[in-house]
Amino acid sequence: MKRAILCLAVLLGLPALIPAQHSAARRPPIRMGFDSDPLAAPPASGPRTVAEQPNLEQVQRDADELVSLAKSVSGDVGQTRKGIRPRDLDGNLKRIGKLAKQLRGELAL
Repeated sequence: MKRAILCLAVLLGLPALIPAQHSAARRPPIRMGFDSDPLAAPPASGPRTVAEQPNLEQVQRDADELVSLAKSVSGDVGQTRKGIRPRDLDGNLKRIGKLAKQLRGELAL
């Protein structure tokens, strides 16, 4: 009887002695990067070459399209308040996001 109680205690107490090995629960160690200064200015880039210059005519056309889309979306939002959802609202919003991303890339902001 004592032996059965001892075996039961060992079986129940053994998992508490073994550390849990759940890799998902562990956080990766924090790396301290002493070789780089977080307050240092980013490296200065030189002037753009001719091949890298943005096509200013295309940039202006994209900006004009962005303005017209923004105006149409403003009106579409007014219609949405009345319970009417314009068909092209979603496409216009996606196009606005795409144009904004292109303009940021071209102008390197």
